[in-house]
Amino acid sequence: MMFLLVHKTAFASASVFQSGITRKPINLFSFFKNYALALASMSSFHSQTCSSSTTGTYTDTIWKSRIEKKKRRYAQTQFLNFVREQCKDNRLTNFDDAVSIFNQLLQMGSRPSIVDFNQILGKIAQMKRYSTVTCLYRQMGMFGIVPDVCTMNILTNCYCNLNRPDFGFSLLGKMLKLGYEPGCRTFAVLINGFCIDGKIVRAVALFNAMVERGYWPDVVTYGSMINGLCKAGDTSAAIGMLRKMEEGGCKPDRVVYSVIVDRLCKDGLLIEGLSLLSEMIGKGISMDVVSYNSLIHGLLNSCQWEEVSGFLKEVKHRKIVQDLQTVCMLTDMLCAEGLITEPKCVIEFLIQRGVEPDVVTYSILMDGYCMRDQMDEARKVFDLMFERACYPDAWCYNILIKGYCRCKRIDEAMSLIEEMDNKRLVPDTVTYNTLICGMCSLGRHKAAQEVLNEMQAHGQLPDIFTYSTLLDSLCKTQNFDEAMRIFEEMETHRMDTDIVIYCIIIDGMCRAGKLKLAREIFSSLPEKGLQPNVRTYTTMIDGLCNEELLDEASELLKRMDETRCFPNDCTYNTIIRGFLRKNDTSRAMELLHVMAERGFSADSYTKSMLVDLLSADGLHPSSRERIQNYV
Repeated sequence: MMFLLVHKTAFASASVFQSGITRKPINLFSFFKNYALALASMSSFHSQTCSSSTTGTYTDTIWKSRIEKKKRRYAQTQFLNFVREQCKDNRLTNFDDAVSIFNQLLQMGSRPSIVDFNQILGKIAQMKRYSTVTCLYRQMGMFGIVPDVCTMNILTNCYCNLNRPDFGFSLLGKMLKLGYEPGCRTFAVLINGFCIDGKIVRAVALFNAMVERGYWPDVVTYGSMINGLCKAGDTSAAIGMLRKMEEGGCKPDRVVYSVIVDRLCKDGLLIEGLSLLSEMIGKGISMDVVSYNSLIHGLLNSCQWEEVSGFLKEVKHRKIVQDLQTVCMLTDMLCAEGLITEPKCVIEFLIQRGVEPDVVTYSILMDGYCMRDQMDEARKVFDLMFERACYPDAWCYNILIKGYCRCKRIDEAMSLIEEMDNKRLVPDTVTYNTLICGMCSLGRHKAAQEVLNEMQAHGQLPDIFTYSTLLDSLCKTQNFDEAMRIFEEMETHRMDTDIVIYCIIIDGMCRAGKLKLAREIFSSLPEKGLQPNVRTYTTMIDGLCNEELLDEASELLKRMDETRCFPNDCTYNTIIRGFLRKNDTSRAMELLHVMAERGFSADSYTKSMLVDLLSADGLHPSSRERIQNYV
């Protein structure tokens, strides 16, 4: 009777975990606090009861031991019920809580069922903490906990998601060693893992082994195989797998058909795609937006406008909801073909198809007009946004600014910057870079540098693209002193300059006749942790050829082969022209032969020099015949 009273007191203290009335997120601190209070009340009751009895007796010791065991057993039961309740109701969403519960399970005196461990591992896997699951699995092994098939499946899935299906495959052998028979789920996870990893041959071999062992693949397994074959470009094998699936009595679903239809359309096999789609509809499987988008994209690319029109009517009849990707794809193609010219017509076209244009929609439409240099139409779209209370963000302004700069309408681009300031939108690095690029394209270097100063004043840091654009423009317009000033400023501020920046400077120095400085910069590249690329070598060779230092240029050409930075057609043509200008025909012929062996040919400039050479007097007949082979 005394024990029953104790049990009732403890049960009342912890009843909050069994009532299930409130469905609040898990709070381990609250649970352990109530759990501690329950134990404390039991201990208090026990000490009060035992103080009135005779102490130190053998009976009292046994009684006390039994109470302690019952307390521990009761607490563990309560804890496990709590954990199972959290997992069942999907309330265990916190990663730290899940790991804490797992550790608590490991420390229990009476070992919980493997099912409890699997529940926690499954929850952590759902949180995409796959590496953690593998670590916790190893801890289970250290505690002597034997996994079951479910544990192995969870771990296999984690390895596959970590792009290590080979590790997952090794678990298959361990399952057989433990006497477990892997199920269809195990094979499906592994096959999907190999397909995602691009190891389609291993996936096919595993699929065949699965069938040989007497397992019937389900729609998920077939779907993984078909998806993998389609990604590998083996559409015929995917269709063969579809037929095998049907023969085995496994009905393909919408996803399986959509994958094959998508691949057929990407391969330009539209007739086959439409045929498979008809088969799908004939079997009562409804078409989804993925299949619809694939076919629309294929038909648009092949400019089959009548088929597109008919297909759109079919889609409307079947009440398939078009997504933003579909509508933007259609809009872009219609604009490109000149079938929709007025922005208002485009917006109406979108609304008719159940899509309320948002900032993204307007931006895509505006960018389409900008790319075709239709800036007046792009501006109409921009103004329409305000009319429809869809206010543009910095990205929209950047699109329009880039369009104006592309069309060399810099003043209108600058007015948009002022408009951004008035609307409290902050121009970013992309905005300023676009303006600098536009200014440089018009040769307005002073204005470009003013934009650079304004950019820095507004807290926007210039990047490599900013400086490379400015330096390239300055060097091409022979403003070498200003280019060197900016370059030295970059080095003073220890900016992370790449090989492109140095190539621009080396080219500028060579053009300015400062070959010695160009040599020094070129030689210092390895010290700065940079390796010259083909363009850098070619630039330096061109500078040497212009100064008639052909022996040094030849040495640099040899060094390219030694460093495995192989010359391209531009490199060979540059040095060949150098030898032709110096009337060294024999060396030029040698390099023409080497260039041809490496699959390159003379460009138009080199060919014109060779033609001039053919018309010159005193050319040896054998040389004339060789030159004619390269013209």
